[in-house]
Amino acid sequence: MKKLLVAAAASLCMSAASAAAVYDTSGTGMGVSGNAGNQVWVEMLGNDFLVNVGGLQVTELGAFNADGNGISGNVTVGLYDLTAQAAVINPISFMGQTGSSTYLFQTLLAPVALIAGHSYSIQAFGFNSADWNFNTNATGGVNNASNAQSTTPITFNSLGGKLSNLNSRYGGTSMGNGTTWAHASTFGAGTLTVAVVPEPETYALMLAGLGALGFMGRRRKSAAKA
Repeated sequence: MKKLLVAAAASLCMSAASAAAVYDTSGTGMGVSGNAGNQVWVEMLGNDFLVNVGGLQVTELGAFNADGNGISGNVTVGLYDLTAQAAVINPISFMGQTGSSTYLFQTLLAPVALIAGHSYSIQAFGFNSADWNFNTNATGGVNNASNAQSTTPITFNSLGGKLSNLNSRYGGTSMGNGTTWAHASTFGAGTLTVAVVPEPETYALMLAGLGALGFMGRRRKSAAKA
């Protein structure tokens, strides 16, 4: 019965909460393969999104890992609130982080709540000749999609419509507005993981379900003793 309760609790928690990276790229297309980078740009590179609903939290920040060979330079990633004109998460350094995945992630010490109706920009800095970023518009002659991006733009995950993709932006060495680039999800530089926080009603249902399972377990034990 204990195993059943644990399994039920895990199942309910998984169904109640979900998390996913908002921006993603394999770095493919435009003559490159794998997660190869194609641009050296030390200043800010950002992708913007709008938060449509409440109950969302940022749990991780991620930096593009060109060629899957880790990050040697001081590549940093932070989150800027365009509506409030303020940094929400100050840039975190990924220097020395190893791994072969397309993005390397760092978990925040405490999740950061996103405000419904606010626009945010995930901004990355410090890419260089050793740590290239990926830019869908870096090569001429391939920007033939309706939004002037390449045919393989950065993937945007709306979390079922909870987020909306906006512009990209670039420029400057500190977090801020920079220059708006009116083609959404252009830069494979920084990303973030957003989790959907369960509503209180969901927790109540989960606890009620576990309580019912516990009650059934006790009845079975009593019946067995009788």
